[in-house]
Amino acid sequence: MRIFITGATGAVGAPVAKNLKERGHEIVALVRDAENGKRMLAQGYQPVLCDMRAPERWESEAKRADALIHAAWIRPGRRMGARWLRSAMSADAIAVSALVEAAKQGGRCKALLLTSGHSVYGDHGDTWVDEDTEPAPGAIGKKQLACERAAMSAAKEGVPCFVLRPCTVYGPSGPSVDFFFGSAAKGVIRYPGDGNNFFPFVRDTDLAEAYALAIEKRPIGQVIAIGDDEPPAPARCRRDRTRSVRRRKMCQRAAVARGDFRRRAPRGDADPFLPGEEREGKGPPRLGAALPVTSRRHRGRGDRVEARAAIQQRRTIGRI
Repeated sequence: MRIFITGATGAVGAPVAKNLKERGHEIVALVRDAENGKRMLAQGYQPVLCDMRAPERWESEAKRADALIHAAWIRPGRRMGARWLRSAMSADAIAVSALVEAAKQGGRCKALLLTSGHSVYGDHGDTWVDEDTEPAPGAIGKKQLACERAAMSAAKEGVPCFVLRPCTVYGPSGPSVDFFFGSAAKGVIRYPGDGNNFFPFVRDTDLAEAYALAIEKRPIGQVIAIGDDEPPAPARCRRDRTRSVRRRKMCQRAAVARGDFRRRAPRGDADPFLPGEEREGKGPPRLGAALPVTSRRHRGRGDRVEARAAIQQRRTIGRI
């Protein structure tokens, strides 16, 4: 099939486009900037360089497609404030309306898949939720719920429309990685809710498989949630992360105490500072030999780590 995808470079659209292409479908990808367009073209996609808020420039391509997938959203800045929310809701309304009209007028559309999200549920604490749970959305959830209602209205008019509600998507990179793990790397663990609520995730490759199956099966008029069936509680993730960091620090201290550390050797040379090995004509290296002597001005991040290890090493020797 010829499939038109909005947001084909995003956390949802990118794995979905890749999966569908591997299944032999022709992918027409809506992208916003020229760099992404060149990259998509090199990967075998047909890029359409345009903003989703200007449907007059891309609706002709959508009318020629056998299936339509809406996975785009307006990326927030540093904060998801009221201004961003208004812009995102307006963009969604424009794109969904244009896709519905393209499906009606094109005459070829067999499936129109709109992307919602689990924010429509709101906070239900430790209560299990599914498609039958009554939505209690917050601000972002209301945006997604508006998209769902437009889809259900179109389905009643004969448009082959349905909705998927993916949970938070994770993979090698993406917004969820930056939000959760990026802050954890800085020593701050952020999460929504009070920590005892369940917060479900879905792997990007699993999500792509679900989208491909939905395009093939076409569950018209339905809303389907996509996520892991064993969602973690953020408080538990926080405790596991804290224990992991503590164990790592303890292992690092033990390694320093026994002199079990490495220093990257100069390029092209053997490493002269491996503990227990002897350098030719100079005997075994002393305990602190692996620590480089550099000026503060030219000291890199790796050297700073080794310098801190040296301080810890001296403290350990003093205690011994």
